[in-house]
Amino acid sequence: MAILEAKQVLDNLSILYRTGFQNPFIDNALHRIVERQIERDQEDLARVEAELEQFETRFGFSSEEFFERFQQGQLEDSADFMEWNAFCKMKDRIQQRLHILQKDIES
Repeated sequence: MAILEAKQVLDNLSILYRTGFQNPFIDNALHRIVERQIERDQEDLARVEAELEQFETRFGFSSEEFFERFQQGQLEDSADFMEWNAFCKMKDRIQQRLHILQKDIES
């Protein structure tokens, strides 16, 4: 299913639910999909954090400090720093997704 098609399906379901539609099968399926994505994101986050920890150990400062300094141009554009920067951005994107998905589960 293409991204636009998936978005349209979700939009249509949202409209149906706002009008009072209820279906336990769909409710359960959606809940399981969200739970599975949370599990995958948590696994991805653990892998990314392990990579970040290796950079922190190697260079002697935190990823937060590195990211701030790198974004401000205070560090060279070496291959290692470019990779570290990419992992910092991956961590941020995964955490944003988890925040959104877990907020929906907790509600």
